[in-house]
Amino acid sequence: MSTGRGQLSTTITAALALSIVLSALLAGVVTQTGTTTDFNLNENSNDEVPTPEPGDQRAISFAALCVVDGDVDESDVVDVTFSNPKPGEPGEFLTASFNTTVPVDYVVLKYSTTAEEFVFASGGVTSGSVTVGEGTEVTRPANDPCRPGDAGVKKEVDGGVFEEV
Repeated sequence: MSTGRGQLSTTITAALALSIVLSALLAGVVTQTGTTTDFNLNENSNDEVPTPEPGDQRAISFAALCVVDGDVDESDVVDVTFSNPKPGEPGEFLTASFNTTVPVDYVVLKYSTTAEEFVFASGGVTSGSVTVGEGTEVTRPANDPCRPGDAGVKKEVDGGVFEEV
């Protein structure tokens, strides 16, 4: 009878060892190639990041109207309005529209930690609209959003006065 118990212990030990080995192998496979959708954690995607939905976009902090040659000040700006409210967020806007008496060469919108530049045709424009996410991202300080050497005026969304930059 003791031989039968010895064989049973050996069989249980072998089964336990086999289950540990299989668990380790399976864990290694899942670690290397497992995700919640297709079991491939190591998959790299070259897909472009989609443009965020309007509800996910950041609201405008200010719009700066900039001119390359010449000067612009608050007396040259007829109107700057902010519109296209962020869904569910009254008072937070995604579009800035302007009317001026001098041609504007480009506009810089500042939102969150991002600034975007919107360049107009040679000679500039005296009216237009720009929307978050449709410009070219630029890195400039908030207190000097126009390109070095260019003149500009900015308008804060929160109702602040025009400020020369």
